[in-house]
Amino acid sequence: MRLDPQERPSCVSTVPFQPEEVLLAYSDGLSEARDVDGRYYPLAKHLSGLVLPPSPGRLIDFVWDDLTRFAARLDDDVSLLAVTRARRGGRSVERADG
Repeated sequence: MRLDPQERPSCVSTVPFQPEEVLLAYSDGLSEARDVDGRYYPLAKHLSGLVLPPSPGRLIDFVWDDLTRFAARLDDDVSLLAVTRARRGGRSVERADG
Protein backbone atom coordinates (compact mmCIF):
# COMPACT_ATOMS: atom_id res chain seq x y z
CA MET A 1 0.00 0.00 0.00
CA ARG A 2 1.28 3.39 -0.85
CA LEU A 3 0.06 6.05 1.50
CA ASP A 4 1.88 8.98 -0.13
CA PRO A 5 -0.79 11.26 -1.67
CA GLN A 6 1.67 12.29 -4.39
CA GLU A 7 1.69 8.81 -5.88
CA ARG A 8 -1.30 7.82 -7.95
CA PRO A 9 -1.81 4.42 -9.59
CA SER A 10 -1.42 4.46 -13.36
CA CYS A 11 -4.61 2.43 -13.73
CA VAL A 12 -7.48 1.28 -11.58
CA SER A 13 -9.05 -2.16 -11.76
CA THR A 14 -12.51 -2.96 -10.51
CA VAL A 15 -13.52 -6.46 -9.48
CA PRO A 16 -16.83 -7.72 -8.10
CA PHE A 17 -16.85 -8.03 -4.31
CA GLN A 18 -19.93 -9.77 -2.97
CA PRO A 19 -21.08 -9.65 0.68
CA GLU A 20 -20.23 -13.33 1.23
CA GLU A 21 -16.62 -12.84 0.07
CA VAL A 22 -13.60 -11.87 2.18
CA LEU A 23 -10.67 -9.87 0.83
CA LEU A 24 -7.28 -10.69 2.35
CA ALA A 25 -4.39 -8.25 2.11
CA TYR A 26 -0.98 -9.10 3.52
CA SER A 27 2.59 -7.86 3.73
CA ASP A 28 5.68 -9.44 2.23
CA GLY A 29 6.51 -10.96 5.61
CA LEU A 30 3.84 -13.55 4.86
CA SER A 31 4.75 -14.23 1.23
CA GLU A 32 8.48 -14.44 2.00
CA ALA A 33 8.20 -16.79 5.00
CA ARG A 34 10.05 -20.07 4.42
CA ASP A 35 9.99 -23.56 5.85
CA VAL A 36 13.07 -25.48 7.06
CA ASP A 37 13.84 -26.50 3.45
CA GLY A 38 13.74 -22.89 2.20
CA ARG A 39 10.38 -23.19 0.40
CA TYR A 40 8.15 -20.12 0.41
CA TYR A 41 4.81 -20.22 2.20
CA PRO A 42 2.23 -21.37 -0.41
CA LEU A 43 -0.72 -19.21 0.64
CA ALA A 44 -2.86 -19.86 -2.45
CA LYS A 45 -2.37 -23.62 -2.16
CA HIS A 46 -3.26 -23.61 1.53
CA LEU A 47 -6.40 -21.54 0.91
CA SER A 48 -7.53 -23.66 -2.04
CA GLY A 49 -10.71 -25.49 -1.12
CA LEU A 50 -10.90 -23.85 2.30
CA VAL A 51 -14.48 -23.38 3.38
CA LEU A 52 -15.04 -20.82 6.13
CA PRO A 53 -18.02 -18.65 6.94
CA PRO A 54 -17.51 -15.10 5.62
CA SER A 55 -15.55 -13.96 8.66
CA PRO A 56 -12.44 -11.79 8.43
CA GLY A 57 -11.40 -12.86 11.93
CA ARG A 58 -11.59 -16.57 11.15
CA LEU A 59 -9.60 -16.12 7.95
CA ILE A 60 -6.86 -14.19 9.75
CA ASP A 61 -6.75 -16.81 12.52
CA PHE A 62 -6.49 -19.62 9.94
CA VAL A 63 -3.71 -17.93 7.94
CA TRP A 64 -1.72 -16.96 11.04
CA ASP A 65 -1.96 -20.44 12.58
CA ASP A 66 -1.10 -22.08 9.26
CA LEU A 67 1.83 -19.74 8.66
CA THR A 68 3.34 -20.24 12.10
CA ARG A 69 3.10 -24.03 11.70
CA PHE A 70 4.76 -23.80 8.26
CA ALA A 71 7.56 -21.30 8.82
CA ALA A 72 10.85 -22.30 10.40
CA ARG A 73 11.06 -18.71 11.67
CA LEU A 74 9.61 -15.34 10.73
CA ASP A 75 12.37 -12.91 9.76
CA ASP A 76 10.06 -10.05 8.81
CA ASP A 77 6.94 -8.51 10.27
CA VAL A 78 3.65 -9.93 9.04
CA SER A 79 0.59 -7.78 8.47
CA LEU A 80 -2.82 -9.27 7.70
CA LEU A 81 -5.96 -7.36 6.85
CA ALA A 82 -9.22 -9.12 6.02
CA VAL A 83 -12.41 -7.28 5.13
CA THR A 84 -15.88 -8.18 4.01
CA ARG A 85 -18.81 -6.07 2.84
CA ALA A 86 -21.59 -5.39 5.29
CA ARG A 87 -24.97 -6.55 4.11
CA ARG A 88 -27.69 -3.98 3.65
CA GLY A 89 -30.47 -3.95 6.20
CA GLY A 90 -28.48 -3.36 9.36
CA ARG A 91 -26.93 -6.81 9.79
CA SER A 92 -24.16 -6.74 12.37
CA VAL A 93 -20.56 -6.75 11.20
CA GLU A 94 -17.85 -8.80 12.91
CA ARG A 95 -14.71 -7.02 13.98
CA ALA A 96 -11.47 -8.86 14.68
CA ASP A 97 -8.91 -7.07 16.83
CA GLY A 98 -5.47 -8.28 17.62
